[in-house]
Amino acid sequence: MAKYLVRRRELLDYQARIQSEGEPTNSEAVECWRKYYEVLMLSGLLQIWETLQLRTEGPCFPRVLRRTKGPRADGYTVTHIVVDKLTPAMLRSFHDDAVMQQHKTPQSALQQCYEGDIILIFPGTYSGEGFHELTESITIKGEGERDDIIIEAIPYDDLFVNVSSADVTIENITFNQADNTEGILRVESGHARLVNCLLRCDGTGVTVREGASITMRGCTITG
Repeated sequence: MAKYLVRRRELLDYQARIQSEGEPTNSEAVECWRKYYEVLMLSGLLQIWETLQLRTEGPCFPRVLRRTKGPRADGYTVTHIVVDKLTPAMLRSFHDDAVMQQHKTPQSALQQCYEGDIILIFPGTYSGEGFHELTESITIKGEGERDDIIIEAIPYDDLFVNVSSADVTIENITFNQADNTEGILRVESGHARLVNCLLRCDGTGVTVREGASITMRGCTITG
């Protein structure tokens, strides 16, 4: 693990340096690819080791720390609105009996979610904190133009969006990942549904583990 982290840090620093100096030379490009494949190889070895640990001893550490809460005891659902400043115009489309909560960040909304809840994210650039443990069956939807609703990865964090939910829907959102050699989305278990999302990623892109599934419609993946 330590060697992987050191080599990954060296790769990111090297990439940043040659990019700041303009067009890389042939030798710099070759060296960059060499460093990248070394990190990729170490990442693969770690995954093999983790799989063996899971088979023989059980998990050495939990991938997802939050347990599924399920539905609320009283059965009602909440619409969580993520916006810095809430205006009356934003509420016109809701029914009078709708239960709503306002949040400054997606992480705050995700922490308050139960099964069946909806998170509406209004235009802005937000931290990706909280998206690494999507355990509830919820809908996360951007309100407005997709390019104006941006979720950014935490630099150097291995996990960005990690789904471990029976059924989660993510719609009309842009996800930006940088300074990371891992993928942008991993479906650990259950089902993920992505609609009209833009995924700007480094590394392996989208990973779906055995037994999990994903549906993507109108989405774009770059990187």
